[in-house]
Amino acid sequence: MKDYSKVHLFRLMKEEKYLSPGNKDGHFELDGVPSAGFICYDIRFPEWMRKHALEGAEVLFVTAEWPKARTVHWRNLLLTRAIENQCMS
Repeated sequence: MKDYSKVHLFRLMKEEKYLSPGNKDGHFELDGVPSAGFICYDIRFPEWMRKHALEGAEVLFVTAEWPKARTVHWRNLLLTRAIENQCMS
């Protein structure tokens, strides 16, 4: 994947005032393995991640900058998305 623009902007941080939502799907191959990339708030949209799994992504990469105080929340969201899509975490 050459680049990916965050699709779901985080309104609590007023990202919509400074950023435009992306329009790429985030699919790419890594050493021949179908993969997909997501940024931060994208993880709160199960249908977005499910779309990629159904389209063949075998690895889902999620990058984010979450506050340390919410690490448990972040981990729970990651595990939930993995379970929903029958992925290993």
